[in-house]
Amino acid sequence: MCKTCTNCYADLCWLHIISPTMTKLHLHELIDTVPGNKILRFGGDFYHVEGVYAHCKMAREITADVLADKVEAGDLPEDHAAFLLERILYSNGKDLFTKS
Repeated sequence: MCKTCTNCYADLCWLHIISPTMTKLHLHELIDTVPGNKILRFGGDFYHVEGVYAHCKMAREITADVLADKVEAGDLPEDHAAFLLERILYSNGKDLFTKS
């Protein structure tokens, strides 16, 4: 759906905490099948800033690991992986939630 529907996004909210292993598998598939601007990294309704920090750190590490795997396998050029990293970790959410 995310590939063809303009208002559909792959939101990895809470998945990093629920199952880091599943997040890696899912993110590998998303990068192969969905436009890079349709993947959102994480979110949550934490009561404490420490939870947000820890979740953000997990999301960064998992996303970087998946993209590094893609580069090492020859599936992505390094510059495109860096572009996707920035999009997934920052710009996609910013673009989506600042639309007027």
